[in-house]
Amino acid sequence: MKKKLSCLLAAALLLAGLAGCGEKQQTATESYIAPAVLTDGEKDLLGLLDVTPNRLFECQLGENVDGIAFHIYRLTEGKWTPLTEAGGLSDFSEGSPSGRMALLFDTIPGGVEIAVEGVRFSSGELEETAPTGGATGLVTLSEKKTVENGDEIPLVLQIFAGNAIGSHTVEDFDRPEELAGSGYKAVYAITVTVGK
Repeated sequence: MKKKLSCLLAAALLLAGLAGCGEKQQTATESYIAPAVLTDGEKDLLGLLDVTPNRLFECQLGENVDGIAFHIYRLTEGKWTPLTEAGGLSDFSEGSPSGRMALLFDTIPGGVEIAVEGVRFSSGELEETAPTGGATGLVTLSEKKTVENGDEIPLVLQIFAGNAIGSHTVEDFDRPEELAGSGYKAVYAITVTVGK
């Protein structure tokens, strides 16, 4: 029930974000993905449902971008192994989306819901069991990233560790060997690729 309420809330926040945007400009000079900037009311609403705002993002994708696709990975022997085929996530390629994106999950291996301006994807369960015991950490995109066709932007890293988790950023997605050398039980990533 809580997950359904969270999904409905995310959809409502996406729509609320659209209402305040007004008419889209005909030409966008910059395409970007950034953490969502929320009003105090939106933050309060998320707090009531115990939903963290760090899984909400804003995107502006202009004429130079012909679509986006989401990917979910697990770190295996120092390399990123795609899990999205198991979940059936597909391209979002109907025009150039702009507005808000939401990632909803308890654990990435337990399944991810992704909403982009009224279009929703559900991965279903990606792995039968998530790692248990020890520490769990979540790192999300924390700054605006300018994007062009072909760019893959890490949005989230979820780390399962036996003990402590070191200091990480989403940029560590590009250094999988360092993450693998940390001795974590499991590391998962959600990325978005701009363009087809």
